[in-house]
Amino acid sequence: MNASSLNDRSSVHRYLVPLILLLLSFASFYENSLGINPENFRARHMGSDDLVLDGVMHARTGGAPLLGKFVRPDPATASTPEARYAAGDMTGRFDTYESSFGLQVHVFRLAAAVTGGSSHALHAVAAIALALLVVAFQIGITRLASPAAGIGFGLAIALSPWVSGFGSSLYWFEATWFLPAAIALLMGARAMALRQYYAAMLGLILIAFLIKFLCGYEYATTVVAATYSFVFLHALRAGRSIKALAGHALAIGVVAFVAFGLAMVMHAHAIGPTLAGGFDHIRETAEKRMSGSGGQQAGFLEKLCGARGDAEQVKLCKDEYRSSLNASPLKVVTRYFMMPHFIPWIDQIRENALASSGESDAAAIKSIGKAPSLGKMIDVARTVSFDGILALAITILSIVAFLAFDAFVFYLIWRQRSPLAWTTLLALLGSLSWFVAAKGHSFVHAHLNYVLWYLLYIPFGAALIVEWWRGRRAV
Repeated sequence: MNASSLNDRSSVHRYLVPLILLLLSFASFYENSLGINPENFRARHMGSDDLVLDGVMHARTGGAPLLGKFVRPDPATASTPEARYAAGDMTGRFDTYESSFGLQVHVFRLAAAVTGGSSHALHAVAAIALALLVVAFQIGITRLASPAAGIGFGLAIALSPWVSGFGSSLYWFEATWFLPAAIALLMGARAMALRQYYAAMLGLILIAFLIKFLCGYEYATTVVAATYSFVFLHALRAGRSIKALAGHALAIGVVAFVAFGLAMVMHAHAIGPTLAGGFDHIRETAEKRMSGSGGQQAGFLEKLCGARGDAEQVKLCKDEYRSSLNASPLKVVTRYFMMPHFIPWIDQIRENALASSGESDAAAIKSIGKAPSLGKMIDVARTVSFDGILALAITILSIVAFLAFDAFVFYLIWRQRSPLAWTTLLALLGSLSWFVAAKGHSFVHAHLNYVLWYLLYIPFGAALIVEWWRGRRAV
């Protein structure tokens, strides 16, 4: 192969592949343009966008830029948050949502001023921010491993039904989850050689963590672990000792702790009315996400659910949160290995089959997604129609595909024991960390939290498989 051919191939990998991946990622994330998910699946992940859109409208009129929504006397006049935003509907009182500082409102308020303000433009901003980070991962992994591994890593994120479902959400602002890890990937190699560069990397990671926590505390442990995974990978490649690896982990932990503390102070100050009162509210919110048990549980549940309306609603609320607080970590983790919606595009076939199968079949099959188990699948299969069987088969196919992926990745980790393999194992533990540390949140948010497998266990696993395949072909 002559020098000209090598240069042409290098140019393709350097410029054309990132451009194609950028466009593909944007199309995937922007309002489900590639149709990776059924619309009702995407709608579940966009359900909190009214907190941002109403917050932006509230700020336009001189109100504080906070998450929240207008309690409208006739909400049916505009059926979606986007329609109410387009109509400028600010009727009713504005109720703030105080579970986080709400940096999203500040960001998208500025974006609205720059783009002209349509909700579609704001969704595009969220999607392009995430798409750019996918390209950053592809470029970084290409440098560390190979162009094929970089593409595999990027496509695992870009074509994920779960990541795509969140991709243009204004509330979740998914780019903030991946930003700290991208900084560690792109700066880590040089940071291992230059102390000043290492300090600069930690400073930028601190800012990225702060941005994430100001948008919400959800998934904090996994975001931090994903960031450390790239520092860990760079350190392994540089031949650092176990003591040095522990030092890097401590540095990332301290940076995360400082960012978390700053976010909490800013959050408490914003929701007030006093700093102490703000911290009390943050503590109560955290109790819903963490394990929570013992004598305080009854009082906590009464405080949480007592204002839900009639006795039946209060009982349902208490039962749901009691189950989440008392669930064992093993039960929660096992549940998340039974992963639906792993394969892109096929869920539309499932939805069509569900629509044809009747309400009772659809309800039975959807119940599997809430608490997957082999026994429940067998029971449902005995009672549903042919269309129901088809929908059930697609659900099972997704679960089996993810378990097969896991099994093969675990096999490669054991066989290869390379820096990439050990980093994949670390990323797995990072994804699991939220399922355990915030098992209450994970128990009741299974419609959301499967996305944590992509931060960054599944992308690392995909890159590991691609590298194995390249090595196999070279033999």
